[in-house]
Amino acid sequence: MPTIIITDSGPQIARTLWSTNAAYLVLRNQLTGTVASGVENIGQHFVAGPTYTIWRRGCLFDTTVLAALGAINITGVNLQLYCFQTSLASSDFDLTIMRDAAQVCPHNPVIKEDYALAQYAGNGGSKTASTFTDGVYNNVALNPAWVINDGLHFTKLFLVSSRDINADVPTKAEWIRIGTEDSGPSTPARLEITYSVDSGGGCSGGGYRSSRFINPEEALRLENEYIKFMEKQIRPVFVSGEYVYPPQSQPKKKKKRKWVGVKYTKL
Repeated sequence: MPTIIITDSGPQIARTLWSTNAAYLVLRNQLTGTVASGVENIGQHFVAGPTYTIWRRGCLFDTTVLAALGAINITGVNLQLYCFQTSLASSDFDLTIMRDAAQVCPHNPVIKEDYALAQYAGNGGSKTASTFTDGVYNNVALNPAWVINDGLHFTKLFLVSSRDINADVPTKAEWIRIGTEDSGPSTPARLEITYSVDSGGGCSGGGYRSSRFINPEEALRLENEYIKFMEKQIRPVFVSGEYVYPPQSQPKKKKKRKWVGVKYTKL
């Protein structure tokens, strides 16, 4: 099946939102964070002081480009993340893909308010941090239904530690470092989308209603017109080895005309 790769893109490269605080739950439930760029962490950290740190990551994919492929069925999706380093002195965790169901957050460009965890929900896919391989892209299977394919909007994802989601207090380092467009080398997040072409046509299995470029009401009107048109057609039937027209729908025979010089006359 064909595959297309879409790179994390937007007017700004910075995607990670992070913050620090001496009180863990205050930090976890903050409504704002700091937007960071470069090689970016996802996870949690603790150092004596005490100081807690949480990193979360937004991803923006311009899936409007899928419209150029026509009517397609998305059969598989991988979120591809380049891993620079994992630090799991405290505990292992699952890098988890969340989203804002309304697809408002994270904003484009990312803003400090996108840090708030309460805006996101669900689990579109996950991968245990200890199973990442440093120095290469790693695949995290994503629920295909989470890809926005309306020809108008980006697909927006939010990457979070499962221990952050569960409010598990870190005792040391527990984070993974993921590459970005401006890291050295440039290693932005990618969506690898496998798809099949929708071959449905006519009045069922796709056809007008499978198109994203026609208003649904207009599509239904076109289908109804097509059905009425087909019902009025005179169709021959196969009888005794040949196609003949049914008696009730025999086409009328035209009367022959004879050329007599300057006009036709009926015989």
